[in-house]
Amino acid sequence: DGADREQLRRRMRRFTDLASETRALLFVRSVAGTAELEVSEALFEVLQARFGANRRPVWLLIIVEDQPMVGPVLHAHHPELLFWIMPRFAGHLSPRLEAPAPFEDAV
Repeated sequence: DGADREQLRRRMRRFTDLASETRALLFVRSVAGTAELEVSEALFEVLQARFGANRRPVWLLIIVEDQPMVGPVLHAHHPELLFWIMPRFAGHLSPRLEAPAPFEDAV
């Protein structure tokens, strides 16, 4: 409906307005599957081109769930492109922050 469309427009405007800010940016992406890892460099380069004007730091953190280990993986050529490998989240979501959030350790 109209209210939903306006809300989406505001979100898109806030996202594109990030290009005019000067502070460093961290984008976080949780991939839906390991096949999406193939395009992580392309996504990083697009974000760098769009938001990295005047050598502004732009970071991309890719979270990969359902893995047998936990921890960071650094990209060989792009130090600002990071991966966080983790098992599938098996905790409980809590609106009162009583338990760790799914990607709390990664961020």
